[in-house]
Amino acid sequence: MSTNIRILGFACCILMGWVAFSAAQVDPTGKRIAEIRITIEGPRTIGESFIRENLQVEVGAEYHLSAVDKSIRNLMATGTVDDVRVFLDTVQPDPASVVLAFRVTTKPRIGEIRFEGNDELSRRKLAKSIGSEAGELLDEAMIKSDERAVRELYLDKGFWNSRVESEILRDEGARSATVVFRIVENESRKIRKIVFEGNKHLSSRFLRKQIETAPWRFWRFWSKRSKYRPSVLEEDLEVLRKVYRDEGFLDIVIVESGVEIVRRGNSALDLVINLVEGERSYAGKINATGNAVLSSEDILEEVRLREGDVYSPSLLGEDRNRIRKRYGEDGYLDARVIAIRKPNLETGRIDVTFDVTENNKFTVNSILVRGNDKTRTIAIVRELALAPSEIFDL
Repeated sequence: MSTNIRILGFACCILMGWVAFSAAQVDPTGKRIAEIRITIEGPRTIGESFIRENLQVEVGAEYHLSAVDKSIRNLMATGTVDDVRVFLDTVQPDPASVVLAFRVTTKPRIGEIRFEGNDELSRRKLAKSIGSEAGELLDEAMIKSDERAVRELYLDKGFWNSRVESEILRDEGARSATVVFRIVENESRKIRKIVFEGNKHLSSRFLRKQIETAPWRFWRFWSKRSKYRPSVLEEDLEVLRKVYRDEGFLDIVIVESGVEIVRRGNSALDLVINLVEGERSYAGKINATGNAVLSSEDILEEVRLREGDVYSPSLLGEDRNRIRKRYGEDGYLDARVIAIRKPNLETGRIDVTFDVTENNKFTVNSILVRGNDKTRTIAIVRELALAPSEIFDL
C-alpha cells in the first residue's frame, strides 16, 4: 500500500492542464485554494462527502503542504482507503489561487476466503479461528493477524512444524479480493519424552511435575499436554525459573533457544531442556528497621525465613505481607514494608532487612447506618465489633 503526493501545474495546458513541476520552480504555499476536486476509483464503499469530512484543507483557505499531508493521513487512517494521490493546478485565472484534486482509491471488499493444503483441519474450524469475513472491507493488517491465528491453531493441534502464508488476489473487474491461506501442515507429533540437562540439584521427575507440557501416555490420549505448543512451553520455562529461584538458585538460566526438539520416528519427538543452575543462595542475618510501634522481636516473629535457610523470594514476599497484616491489626493501615536484600561478601549469604514505614494509626470516628427502615441504628451498632474511638482493626 502506498501513498503518493503529486504536485502538478504551471506549464502548458497539455495532458488536461495538469503537468508535473519542480517545487524549486514554483512555491504555491500561501495561495488561496479556489476549488477541491474529488475522484473516487475502485468500489463505491465511501462517498465524496465522507472524503471531504476527513480533509484538513478547505476552499478559501491558504494552501499549505502540511495540511495536504494531514488530509492524506486522515483518509488512510479510516481503513477504507487503499491509496490517495493529490494533484495541484497552479495555472488559474487568478494567479493567487490554486486547485487541489484528490484521487482516492478505495479498498475492495473480500469476495471469498479460501484455505489450501488443510487436509487435517476442516475449513469450518479454520474459518472460526480468523477475524476476517467475506463481505467486509479488505484489511491487510487483519489478514496478517489471521495468518498468525491459523498458525497458532495448528500448533495447538500438535502440528509443530506447520507453515501458513496468506495471499490477496485482487479482481479489478469485480472490484473485490480473494484471500487465500496456503497451509503446509507437515506432521503432527506427540511428545514422547522430556529430558532435562544440567539439573544437578533438582530431579527431572520433580521438574516435570511442575509444568503443563507432559510426555504422551495412553491413559490421557485426549489431553493437549503431550502436544508441542511453543506458547505453553514458554510459560513452562517461566514456571521452572520461579521454581529454581524459590529453591535458592537466583541465577538460573533457562532460555527457549536452549530447548532442543529431537524427532523420533514419524509421529513422536523428544524435548531436551538445557539449563544452568548456578550457585545456591542462603539467607543470612535478618533484621528490621524503621519500627517504633512494634519491636524488632515482634516483627521477626512473623517471619518464616530463617538465617541459614535456602533463600526464597516467594517466602520473603509472604513474610512481608504478614508484617503488614500485623500492623493492620493494630490500626496502622498505611504501614509500608520493604524487604531489602544485600549479598554478604564475607559469609556468601543474603542478608535481609525489613524496612518499615509505620505511618499514622487509624481509629473509628463515627459509624453511620443507612437503609435501616425497621431496626434502630443503636441496635445495629451494638452488634458491631467496632465502636467510635476504637482502633480500626482489619
